[in-house]
Amino acid sequence: MSERPSFSHRRVFVGFALSLLAAAGAAIYLYVAYIRYDRVAALHLPQGTAAALRLDLEKVVLYEPVRRHLLPLANELPPGRSGAQVPARTRLERVQSATGIELGVDLRELVLGWGPGPADWVLIVGGRFPRTGVLDGLQRVLGEEGAVWHRSSDGAALISQGGIALGQAVDGTLIAASNEASLRAALPLTDTHQRLELPTEGPGGFALQGDRVRALIPVPLRLLVPPLRVVDDIEHVHGDLALGPEVVLSTQLRLQSATAEQVVQQLQQLSQNARRLAALPGVPAGPVQAAERLAAEVNGPQEVRVTASWTRDEVDAAARELAGVLRTLFGWAS
Repeated sequence: MSERPSFSHRRVFVGFALSLLAAAGAAIYLYVAYIRYDRVAALHLPQGTAAALRLDLEKVVLYEPVRRHLLPLANELPPGRSGAQVPARTRLERVQSATGIELGVDLRELVLGWGPGPADWVLIVGGRFPRTGVLDGLQRVLGEEGAVWHRSSDGAALISQGGIALGQAVDGTLIAASNEASLRAALPLTDTHQRLELPTEGPGGFALQGDRVRALIPVPLRLLVPPLRVVDDIEHVHGDLALGPEVVLSTQLRLQSATAEQVVQQLQQLSQNARRLAALPGVPAGPVQAAERLAAEVNGPQEVRVTASWTRDEVDAAARELAGVLRTLFGWAS
């Protein structure tokens, strides 16, 4: 009768440890190769950017109102152009086939920047994208929808008939811009996001210079609602977004000459007069709802912290309304 082989506890332990190390190594490889993404979109904001908005799409797209009302727009087609046939496959399917990008998996973040000119903008899309062949594929997809885009003289950009430019940075980031000059200014990495104090963590963040804040609130509206004149003294604004049962917007105001106590009083008056603001023609519900629940506190001699919130139902209604506006604005049809 043969003897049963014996294994020491040490050999069993070493074998178990090696198995764990192999599993950990495989997990690290899969994470680095297929999951990890270094967030770099904000680093492509061009010099001179005066306002910026950042969204972490991994978090925002999972939020129910966005998934229900806005996400379907990605597959809706632009208005028909003469000679262009409606493609049999959805836009997302055609983009994946042409570029290798699976937007639902590979897309991670979005950054919008405005400035330095009033008509200058950039849309920066970050994710795990292929580094080659993407512009060629996008040109084919756009052509299938009847859009005419041509390559720049050096082949680094796609240019539409209206002058909008599309390109890809060395790190894979995709960038669209109002014009070719703005695109080329956004291709290299910059420190503009730091100068703007744009938050780069969490579901979303924003930053604006004072003149951009004032451009959002026209002078006639400030005259009708005196508490809104608080924007006349704002030097800089930045803040972040939190998603949950309520959407909470936390904002930091930096003032030029007014004291924080004065501005807090003005903002409290704005909250108290929210119903008057709602009675004005053309004022959307979202800002009024935020004003009703606005809270302001002193955060320094010339700094004020402001929080505003919306319920999930209010956000759902706003997302539905925004989807309708976008369909009307761009002539989209399912």
